[in-house]
Amino acid sequence: MIIFEGDYVTLSNSKNNWLEVDEIITGMHIRLSNGQTVEASDKHIKGVRSANEMKNILEYMSLNKKGLLYNITV
Repeated sequence: MIIFEGDYVTLSNSKNNWLEVDEIITGMHIRLSNGQTVEASDKHIKGVRSANEMKNILEYMSLNKKGLLYNITV
């Protein structure tokens, strides 16, 4: 599993709470924005998104909530 500082992860035991990776401690351990240290493996991490992916998702959700996105069918 490849994870970088600034990426976002959701843990296997969470309900889609995304946490930012604050620090790479070792090749197999990361520290998260909530202070938790976890093993960087499929066993402990359910999903990974880059900082750019998360930014785009949050922008999309913000525009959608403001009613600025429309479903267009062709």
